Amino acid sequence: MKFDKGRLLARVEGIGLRRLLAVGLGVGILVMGLDAGIAHFAGRGMKHLGQLVPVVFGPLAFAATLFALKTKRHRARFDHLARIVGGLTAGVGALGTTYHVVAFAAYFAGKAVTVDLVQMALMLAPPLLAPGAFVGLGAVLYGLASHKVTVTMRPVLFGASAA
Repeated sequence: MKFDKGRLLARVEGIGLRRLLAVGLGVGILVMGLDAGIAHFAGRGMKHLGQLVPVVFGPLAFAATLFALKTKRHRARFDHLARIVGGLTAGVGALGTTYHVVAFAAYFAGKAVTVDLVQMALMLAPPLLAPGAFVGLGAVLYGLASHKVTVTMRPVLFGASAA
């Protein structure tokens, strides 16, 4: 079976590159939610109810992104939903970052800061930058809804060169 670049490009044009990117971002949000579930609960119990937020939010945001795609003829609806999902995703990431920084800082309460203490805090505290992926994905999805953003694709795929 031979790969047909022209057919792939026609399918992408039919779906719309902006919508295809939104699906990719939705998948990224879903995967980050699953990753948060593994990080928060693998081999340990729940310490805080807030740990459920990214785990529940990921699939919901993915579903909302897919729902936004159903508005194919209504760009304004797609933009509105993409802004809502993107903004909420960035908010979940910012909230998670805040929780992680607070948990990290708790290791230093009333103690002299030493290299050993910093190393221990980095090992035991939740990762400081992991929720930032939600912020990034949400910001890109939010930006994708802007009329000022142009999305194009060069018809060069899989190592072919442009003339």
